[in-house]
Amino acid sequence: MPGGARFMDAYDPRAELAPRDIVARAIDGEMKRLGLEFVHLDISGKDPDFVVGHFPTIYRACWTSGSTSPASRSLSCRPPTTHAAGW
Repeated sequence: MPGGARFMDAYDPRAELAPRDIVARAIDGEMKRLGLEFVHLDISGKDPDFVVGHFPTIYRACWTSGSTSPASRSLSCRPPTTHAAGW
């Protein structure tokens, strides 16, 4: 979100730890509400081993594309349609 504001507390008491379909729908709703094309996933404060262990697909995609590690900067992202739809 703009300025790095957290928003999941308004959608679910588990916040960012809510199931991914809930998080995806919340992200989609905030993107539409604010007219955003993407949001930022910021895990730059985490140890690289944590990032590889918890987000292996994202890490591999960044590594394969020659991008920097998600452990070093935030990433622009959108929720997958299947998660936003609750599939």
